[in-house]
Amino acid sequence: MVNSYAPENLSEALRLLQAGKVTPYAGGTDIMVHPRAAASYLFLRQLPELGQISATEQFYVIGSTVTYQDLLTQTKVDLPDVLLQACRKVAAPPIRNLGTLGGNICNASPAGDTLPVLYALDASVRLARFEPASVNVKDTDGSISYRLLPLRQFIQGVRRTCRQPDELLTEILIPKVRYTLTEYEKIAARKAQAISKVSFCGAAAAEAGQLTRLALAFGSVGVTVVRDSQIETAILNGDYDIAAAVKAYDQLLRPITDQRSTAGYRRTVCLNLVRNFLTAVLAQTRSGAQVTDQ
Repeated sequence: MVNSYAPENLSEALRLLQAGKVTPYAGGTDIMVHPRAAASYLFLRQLPELGQISATEQFYVIGSTVTYQDLLTQTKVDLPDVLLQACRKVAAPPIRNLGTLGGNICNASPAGDTLPVLYALDASVRLARFEPASVNVKDTDGSISYRLLPLRQFIQGVRRTCRQPDELLTEILIPKVRYTLTEYEKIAARKAQAISKVSFCGAAAAEAGQLTRLALAFGSVGVTVVRDSQIETAILNGDYDIAAAVKAYDQLLRPITDQRSTAGYRRTVCLNLVRNFLTAVLAQTRSGAQVTDQ
């Protein structure tokens, strides 16, 4: 028998998580593909605390139950365009209307469409749990405590995260950084309703003709999204030219052959994408181009 719960607020949801084994969800687009006959589900879409999009001086703050379509249609916050590019390439309108950014993260698939962007933009996630002895958000007989983790630390492998059974992902925080150039690419069998064979996000910033920030993230070529800060630093410091950088990524990537593609194809596409992006970045940096994205 399937049991379902629909709490009215975050505190009630966290109490239910603490009381027993339940699976939290908001859109359910992945649960529908892998249903379980005997399970208990915690529906979160109606919780106002998890459905907000806002900004502080330092961060864009996106609630975990915000859908892709919410991100594409909201007008209050000037979100990074590269994130919106990724949202537009998620499946098709029915999925974008149901699927959530928090669900894409917690599903922890290396092929998750938004994950390379979130890795490249140094996103963090905020987790909440009910703590009878905590002091953050007062309740009648307890409170809610929070912890903040870099996304790269939160996702630990294929469909594995460090979320504890009594925790909920409540918010995604993206630092406000202005970039000279960003790029997102999703390579799949078709433009809609397809899981990526390869995905890539690059983000770079330059000042006074000098490359000052660089992030390169690859999806579907490892057990998690692949991003390597040592290679990025070597490029920034001038230790690696484009050829050396491509060689370093060739050694780093671990693509597999499966029903969607071959390891060789994935590797070739990734190396072409990073080569093309670095070529464009260096050309734009030398020309002194102005900021084009954020």
